[in-house]
Amino acid sequence: AIYLAPFALLHVLDIVSARLGLAGRLQVLLQMGLFRKYMSYNAYSLEEVSDAAVSMTCVRSIPQIVDSGVMNVFKVIQNLCKVGIVLVFLLTENMVALVPFAVYPVLAAAWMLARARKMSRTNEAKGAAAVKVVTEVHQAYLDYQLISDYRLRSKVSDNQEHCIRALVKANSASNLFQLNNTMFFPWMTTISMAVYVIFGVQQLTHGQTTIGIFIATFGVFKEAGDDLSACYENIVELLGAFQLLVPLTNLMNLPTNDLRRLEHSRRRLELGRQECAKVSSVAVGFSYKEDLIPINVENVTSDYHGKKILNRVSASVRQGVTVAVISEERQGKATLLRMLANASTPQEGHVFIPPHLHVLQVMDSPHFVRASMLRNLTFGVTDKDPALVAPSRIRAICMQLGLSPEMLIRLETDLSSEAGDSSDDRWIRTLTTSDKMVLHLARAIISHPNVLVLHRPLMRFFDHQSKERVMQTMRAFVKSHGACMKACSKFWQSEKIRAMCYGRRCPKSKLSLGSIELAFCL
Repeated sequence: AIYLAPFALLHVLDIVSARLGLAGRLQVLLQMGLFRKYMSYNAYSLEEVSDAAVSMTCVRSIPQIVDSGVMNVFKVIQNLCKVGIVLVFLLTENMVALVPFAVYPVLAAAWMLARARKMSRTNEAKGAAAVKVVTEVHQAYLDYQLISDYRLRSKVSDNQEHCIRALVKANSASNLFQLNNTMFFPWMTTISMAVYVIFGVQQLTHGQTTIGIFIATFGVFKEAGDDLSACYENIVELLGAFQLLVPLTNLMNLPTNDLRRLEHSRRRLELGRQECAKVSSVAVGFSYKEDLIPINVENVTSDYHGKKILNRVSASVRQGVTVAVISEERQGKATLLRMLANASTPQEGHVFIPPHLHVLQVMDSPHFVRASMLRNLTFGVTDKDPALVAPSRIRAICMQLGLSPEMLIRLETDLSSEAGDSSDDRWIRTLTTSDKMVLHLARAIISHPNVLVLHRPLMRFFDHQSKERVMQTMRAFVKSHGACMKACSKFWQSEKIRAMCYGRRCPKSKLSLGSIELAFCL
């Protein structure tokens, strides 16, 4: 019973661990925690880490931390229990044979301590080489067209070969190091067995032991050596896995925008209550008093690398109008728009948008997810209202913005079949510059924002007809709620004054705000 009970207990613990799925649960917890953290990084954190580092941590480091780290603790305990059973036998039959087991832990600890720094260096070199390979592949994918245009395929391939060879070299060094580590206990066991053979023969000669005890002790030595070797390997893997906690901890502790967004949200709600109380006293009989709350920019100041680009800018804009932010280059247009979209925070002052309004920022560079055209167009729709994704509405918006006939045919295919749910993204490579921007703007309108912040929406349209079509669509979006749209405010940034006034007279009123002018288009 003294030998069977511990093994039965270890078996039961293995079954319980497998049924609970501890490794899977812990892996999901760490991976989702890191991913959520990454999605909340501020601009400085995003510049500090590469997407390849985050990817490798999720795909390689976290599973290794869980499997070779946390779960290995149970394996170490299991192997130590097996060794304990062996020690019970030696304690009852041959106490002299316990001497090597008292020396083993001391030698193993000294061996690991002497090689700990080198193990850390080899693991870090291996991880850095793997990240470098993934980074180069991802960058080549992003820059494929540029590489092709400049005929740099051979050079990029040579760079990638250099990175792969560095990874192979790092893996070889790591494997050799691990091999030398794993051979420690086999050597110790072999030496101990050889010594015991010499010592045991002397005991047999003098009649101090029996042949049965000698053979049994010899077998116990081998079994104990195997258990100690497995335990040692688990401890080495454990230490190597826990070294990966350092980069994971660094990634998990990079600054995020969570506190800033929370503070901004609370301030926005408080100012919303105050503004709502103000308009309630004058909007007697008005059904939607929140629509009378203006969008305010109050004493906003911002600088960039010590240069002040916004200096105490203030403005108040009522809902339901179209506004163009106009200035010379590098005077803070994009900075102000990012503040309106809550993507940036002023050093002084504040930007207030009524809390019941959903704000969407649309940059001037179109970007598409790897999916069908229909999924790209409905990417930002979070409302469950089926009218927002009605085929007639999507079709009308794309046609009004001037999507090319070829792309309209593609859209009809997605709308009339299950192709709209596919991940086929080959159509993206066939888009013209204008079609990319049309789909970019159409996606913004389809997503049903209340405040639409646009960065240079006319920049990629080169003919008068296309620019006028976009302008008319934007005016209709504000004035007549577009296609199934609520009233909204919309900001767009133009490179020059004529881009905003193209095809019509300049706005009736302008308000000078330091180096920025706000032109109101009613």
